[in-house]
Amino acid sequence: RVFFSDIIEEVIARKALLSVSPNQSGHLEFKAEILDESGNATSADLGHTYRKLLCIAFDLAVLRAHLDGKFPRFVFHDGVFESLDDRKKDNLLAVIRQYADLGIQPVITLIDSDLPVRGEKDGPVFDASEIVLTLHDENEQGRLFKIKAW
Repeated sequence: RVFFSDIIEEVIARKALLSVSPNQSGHLEFKAEILDESGNATSADLGHTYRKLLCIAFDLAVLRAHLDGKFPRFVFHDGVFESLDDRKKDNLLAVIRQYADLGIQPVITLIDSDLPVRGEKDGPVFDASEIVLTLHDENEQGRLFKIKAW
């Protein structure tokens, strides 16, 4: 829960609460809420953008909590920067890099229009070592499995 809340606070400067309870079938149900300055739940977590951020934070927090055991060390997130403003994109990227430094391999996808805007002096968002694959639809080489379009 602490890792989860820390991620949300680092990205959007708000506290978050993760609660767990068993449902009627005995399975665990997780509830994530974004809190206001007074610690009260808000409706911010109902929106698509923040709901996606809560999922990313949950996945990363679970992997971090299991770093000492036999547990997967990678996570895949599609469209991580969609709908976030540039400052939050930069904050999320910093968290992703921090978790990579811990030994977790975050695999993220994004389209170039979702990259945070940078000035010329700031340089590119990613360096070449961070980009594993650039996909495009110009030919088979730009497709994930190098197959022809159908």
